[in-house]
Amino acid sequence: MRLRDHPFKRAYHKPEDDIAEGFYLPAVRSSLCYDRAVGFFSSTVFLLAWPSLKAFAAAGGRMRLICSPVLSDDDHEALR
Repeated sequence: MRLRDHPFKRAYHKPEDDIAEGFYLPAVRSSLCYDRAVGFFSSTVFLLAWPSLKAFAAAGGRMRLICSPVLSDDDHEALR
């Protein structure tokens, strides 16, 4: 399904909405570009989103991340 064809809500509110299931994961799965700028980053988000990220990559998706250079030892090692 294309991103523009998803029936996303106009707004999501915790705790009644599961923002990951209702928005983030379907959006990633259906996107071709993913740009993210964050103060702090942990690769554990990729574990939670793995099925969607796998579909994103299989469709030729491109990801760009801007984050703090302060990374966990595991994330730093994974980037080497």
